[in-house]
Formats: sequence, C-alpha cells, structure tokens
Amino acid sequence: MIDSINFILNDVQYLDIARLMALGIDYYPLRYITGINGKMYVKYGNVTEETDKQFAVTGYGFSYNDMYFRYLPQFDCITITANVHKVLGKTDILLSDRDTYISNIEYIVKLLFNAEFSQLDLHRIDYCVDIEMDCNVMYEYIHQLYKHKAEYQHIKRINNYETSIYITSLYGQKSINIYDKYKCEKDKYIKEYEKYSRKNNISLAEYRVTHPPTYYKYKNIFRIEVQNTKKLIKEQSKQLKENQENIDLITEYKINKSLYGYWNKESMQEYFFNFLEPFLYKGTYYKLKKAKNKIKNATTYTISDKEETISESIKAELKEFVEVVNKYGITNAIHDKDKNTNAIPKWCGATIGQYEDDLEELGIDILRLDTKKRKHLKQEREIIEKSNHSKGWKTKLIEFIVALGKYGITEITAKNNAEITTYGKIAEHKTWCEATVNKYIEILEALGINPVTLDNDSNFDTLESLYTLAKDTAEKKYFDIDTLEIPVPTPRKDTPPIQPPPLPNPNQIFRKRIIKCEF
Repeated sequence: MIDSINFILNDVQYLDIARLMALGIDYYPLRYITGINGKMYVKYGNVTEETDKQFAVTGYGFSYNDMYFRYLPQFDCITITANVHKVLGKTDILLSDRDTYISNIEYIVKLLFNAEFSQLDLHRIDYCVDIEMDCNVMYEYIHQLYKHKAEYQHIKRINNYETSIYITSLYGQKSINIYDKYKCEKDKYIKEYEKYSRKNNISLAEYRVTHPPTYYKYKNIFRIEVQNTKKLIKEQSKQLKENQENIDLITEYKINKSLYGYWNKESMQEYFFNFLEPFLYKGTYYKLKKAKNKIKNATTYTISDKEETISESIKAELKEFVEVVNKYGITNAIHDKDKNTNAIPKWCGATIGQYEDDLEELGIDILRLDTKKRKHLKQEREIIEKSNHSKGWKTKLIEFIVALGKYGITEITAKNNAEITTYGKIAEHKTWCEATVNKYIEILEALGINPVTLDNDSNFDTLESLYTLAKDTAEKKYFDIDTLEIPVPTPRKDTPPIQPPPLPNPNQIFRKRIIKCEF
C-alpha cells in the first residue's frame, strides 16, 4: 500500500551530537553535487541548482534503525526518510499497520530529538502495489507500457530499460515508477557490495556471509508505484487551508498535512488509482489481430449508461488506430503540429549507458560507430537481430545505432528531459488530433479493449489490465479493517531510555552560525 514516506521536523536550531554519540550513531557531513555550470544542487526549500556556492550548506546526515536523517542548518530543519517496509520489517503494508508505524516513528524522533510525532510535516508519500507474476509475463507488460503515453499529466518517460518504466519531471508533483522489484533490489545489493569491496577487497561470497541478501523475497514481484512529492502535499494542504471557515477545519488542515490525511483507502484511491487509470486503461490487452476481430464483430458500446451503435466507418478507424498504436505507441499516434518530425532523436545519458552496455556485450562498439559515422549498419543489425533480446528491445537498439551512425553521440545525447524523443520516424504513419484519439480510446475501453495491443507473435493471447490487477491486489491484500488505535510504543532493548535533552554545549552542538562550507 505505502512504500517510502519522508517527513520534515522544522524549527531545529541545533543538532545534539552528544545524544547521537550516546546511541552509537555515526554522523557525517553532507556533500552536494556541483553542476557543470558551477552551481550547487540543493534539494530542499527555495534553493535550487541555480544557488551560488556561498549559499549552499553541507549539513549532516546519519542513519538509525533503517531510517535516514539529514540536518540542514540552512533551513533549521531535519528531513527524515522512513521507508515503511524497512521500519515495520514486512513486505505487504496494510491499513491497520498505520498506527504501529506512527508509534515507531514517534519513539525514534522522541529518542533522537525529544520531538513529538505531531511536530512532523509530511514531505513525500509513495503509494505502491506489488503484483505477483512470472518474470516472462512481467517483461511482456513492460514492453506494452512503452506503447502507452510517453508524456502524461506534465510528466515524461525518461528511461528505456527492459526491467522498468519511469515517468517523471524535475518539478512535477507526481512520478510513476513500474519495475521488477527483484531486479531493482538485486542491483542495489551488488552496488553496495562493489562499494564495500573497493574499501575492503573481499569477494562477493565473503560479503554475503556478513551481509545476507534479502532481495530474494521480491522474486516475481512487479511493483507499480506513484510518488507524491512535497509540492503536491503542500498544494493540497494550501487548498484546504484557503477553504477553512471554522476551527474544525483548522484541525482538519493540520491533520491533512500529516500522515493521517494520506494513510487511508480514500487517499490511495485519489492519488494512486484515479491518477493511474487514464494511463494504464481498464481494457484487456489483446493480440492485434484479436483486437481487430473484436472490433469487427462489435455492434454496440455503452458510455455513461448510454448505448450507441458502432458504425462500419468507426470500426475501420478503430482498427487502423490500434494498428498504429501497436507499432508506434499512443504518443506518436497523436498529431502534434508543433513537433518537428525531422528532429534528431535524442536519449538521456542513463539510457545511452544502458544501450552501450548491451551493445558492448554483443561486440558492438558505439565509439567506433560514432567515429566512422556509418549510415548503413547491416552487420550490426544482424548481430542485434540474432541476439536474445526481446523484439521491442531489438527495435530500440537498432534505432539507436542508426541515429548514432548518422548524427554522432554528441548530437543524440539530450541535455534535458524536454529534448528526449523515443521514436525518430513519426512522419511515416497516420496521426490523429488528441480529441479524436481520446474518443477512440473511450470506445475501445467500452468494448473492453485496451488501446495498446500485444504483438501478433507474442507468447500471450491476452493480458489483464495492470490497473485491474493492482486494484484487485490492493482490495485483497492491503485494505483490511483499520482499528485506528495508536499503541503505546515499547522501547527497544538495544537503545537507552529517553532522557531530557542536555543543555546546549558549543563543543557538542553544531550550530547554524558556526557552520562553514569548504569547496
């Protein structure tokens, strides 16, 4: 139901180092990244990557009981990352887990900062559904998702990986992340090992003894995640505050800024399911030929309880539409008069890195292609076609090397999300205006057909809508009876009892006024 949650504890004038040391906590200075323009990347408040160096403050970070804390003296606050699965030590998070989670957080913030849970402001909350399925089915779904909209509600797809799809923007309120959870956790584990190995020079087998892997529990788990940022939470709270007319609404406004306003079935419906429905669609994925056959045999469809007769001309248009979507995706079936159809295709650096790794395994050197600027790549195409990659991934790799050979690596590397394109042959097929596309999608869904269809050579005849699968999973696994009774937190055996905070000591406390940045 819920994955990551971030809080902010405001009005923090100092960090009590003596208390951290008594708990055996190691703290370290935060390091922010310097951009190519010499500006600093700072991820909180009104300070952005345009911030001058003299305004950037490093602050301090530390971890405790699977929670991560950042003290930012520049903003008089502490940010708290408290992943629900880690805090509760369980895989499936239920409605009734809320109060146990809150009591755990309350105990920790009381122990570390002598603060109450009510003082925390919600900064980010990620809803998720874990669907169990075979990896072959999972990757077929991912292949289909790349035919869905590449741009959706002001966010844009920014990756082209076989194991995931990520739709986001730099300043958006939401992000969609759909991925193979097992592969993701395994990659994290390997990266942690490589980092540890560089310092300690040990084998992976030795590392496993002292750091037992836990990613096996995510085998065959397909995660659908919607990340709700501070911008969305702030906007929702602001709207409620502006509408308040009495003291009861003031109380409601405060609750809405806290976890209580979001850890419930209604909020997940609004911020997860209602948001995902127009992107995932409710219709069944059929093979292209089967979808066209269902359209051919249809006689009526019902929208808003009104039954309509489907004409032969509409049938012909729908069959042509699903064929174009199957080949080029929904985004490229929409006519965009402002889009330059002759533009050079561009990919982000992460995607190019993934392509480079895959091509290198096949013995294809992209630097050689870049140097020779070859337009005809018959040998490389044959190597890719004979590889074990999926049909969709082969198409992407071929499109990439063709663009690389024609334009060079510099020209096809996007500088920002706005430059990224997925297909370079948009002008070669029919497109429709967005209103017409929406009309076609509405009719297809009324017929129970997903506008995105499976390839005719797919190993699957049909696949259920991911929206429907996620909805059913949540109803069966997450939405149990919520008692809403907050239990009394029990101190952990490995931590000392809570003590009143000591008086400020200049030798033990990092104050904002004595912080100095060194670059």
